[in-house]
Parts: sequence; structure tokens; C-alpha cells
Amino acid sequence: MALGPRIQGSDVHLTLWEEKGKFRYHVKHKGIEEPPDGYPISGQRSTKHVLDKISKMISKRIRRYQPNNTCWVFTPERWQRIKSLLPTTDLEGNVYLPMELFSAEMDMDFRKKEFWRKVRVQDLLSIEPYFGFREMKEGLRIVRPLSQDAMMVWPPSKVDEIPQFMLDVLGFDEFFNYLEEVHEGKELLLQFKENVQKLRRQ
Repeated sequence: MALGPRIQGSDVHLTLWEEKGKFRYHVKHKGIEEPPDGYPISGQRSTKHVLDKISKMISKRIRRYQPNNTCWVFTPERWQRIKSLLPTTDLEGNVYLPMELFSAEMDMDFRKKEFWRKVRVQDLLSIEPYFGFREMKEGLRIVRPLSQDAMMVWPPSKVDEIPQFMLDVLGFDEFFNYLEEVHEGKELLLQFKENVQKLRRQ
């Protein structure tokens, strides 16, 4: 997986992969200037440790399947726009994840019919994006059926806990620090911030 600003021609990004029981990462830089001494950044973490942590996060969110409950899902038109920000895969199998995705904001006003439609939880097994939003006594929750026996339920504030964990252990903070130290990186960060502002206006 390669992580970097969604900018045409950019060639500074964080590369993540799994090999021999380790999740590994390094910064790839083919820019105009050479990286400063001590780079590229690289590191590794035990695959078992990372997967055990993720398993514990998921197990806390498993609930009994409630097929006839209703929930809100994106309209097809809105979902297509959101999908354009999701990770993509090239012909070599590399996954590219735009950083802008982690800074986007979403309008959660369910009264806006151009944004939302209401379906039953069981419908999520057969329609994209396979998850919905439901008002529960604990507050707003995201629901995602796993089978006809169980579903995942978690608060929106925790929806990024697994991606954030992965980014934390695989060099995300170090990557941002790196961008702030090199000329090309600073330019990419400025363009990244402009992209985020555009997303927030949509």
C-alpha cells in the first residue's frame, strides 16, 4: 500500500507491505532533491501483534443481527462521489490510499434526500456500501451485517480506530515529519491542505 497526497506526478509517499511475519514501511522519495541524512525512514512491526490488536478492536463491536431494523445509507450518486476518494489498486496490485480521505468531513443531515435513503439492515448484505447509519439509544451508530447471525456496530467517533492504529504503527507520523523537512514535501503538504479544503466544500 502506498500512502501520499493525491497530486498528479507526486513521487513522495509512504510504502507499506507485509513480509516474513512483519509489517514493514519506508518512505519512497524520487523527487528533485535528495532526502536529508538519516533517510529514508523505515521500520517494522510484528504481524501477529498488529493482527491481535485489530481482532480485539473488532470483537468489541460484534452484536446480534437485527435484520428488520432500519438505517440510513448514501444515495447511489453520493456513494459514487465518496468511492472516488477510496483506495485504488494498480495493475501490479499496489493499493494507493489518498491522505485527503482522513481529513474529509461528511454532512450527516438525514433530512437531505439528495444525500440519504432509508433501508433495512438486511438490505446491507446486498447493496453498496454494505453499511448504514442508525439512531440507537446510545446515539448514532454505524451498522455493518457480517452474516445472518451477527453484525458490527460502532460509533462514528471510533470508525477510524483500525485505520488509525495501522497508520500509527506503520510510520504515518514519521512520514508527515519527513514531508515537513524536505522542499518537495512542503509543497505537497500545501497542495494536500488545498485538496482537503475543496473536499470540505462539497
